Amino acid sequence: MALLNSIVKSLNIPKEFLVRYSPAMREKFREASRKFEKKSSIDSSSIDDGINQCLHLASSVVLRQEPADVEDALRAASAAIKQEPELNGKDPDTILTIATVYYLLHEAPQLKVQEEAEDFRRVEQAFAAKDWLIGKDAMNKLLKSA
Repeated sequence: MALLNSIVKSLNIPKEFLVRYSPAMREKFREASRKFEKKSSIDSSSIDDGINQCLHLASSVVLRQEPADVEDALRAASAAIKQEPELNGKDPDTILTIATVYYLLHEAPQLKVQEEAEDFRRVEQAFAAKDWLIGKDAMNKLLKSA
């Protein structure tokens, strides 16, 4: 299992939650995608707005839990980070948030709608262009199987 999946698994995101809120989550990704589409080489604020929207969505998914569960998830992320040299010095909150964004884009079947595949691809490209905000090596480590 990839490190990213084990980190997100600690969130215990219920399938029912994803089903219930998938229309709203997909809309957030569509809105972000439209912001990336409008980008200009001079003004990167639309890209930053789109990325911030995705980070806010992921944070909302993490924080939907009881405070003690959020603390447990952060402890699990922290423990995983400490064991991996590529993740040393990285902020556990950021790792957890980026892992959740990736999970929502790729692993949450309730969010997969063929008509929106291009929007999800555009969002992923925007994050990849910024090395997922954690650096290429750190992201590769999250995606690598243990």
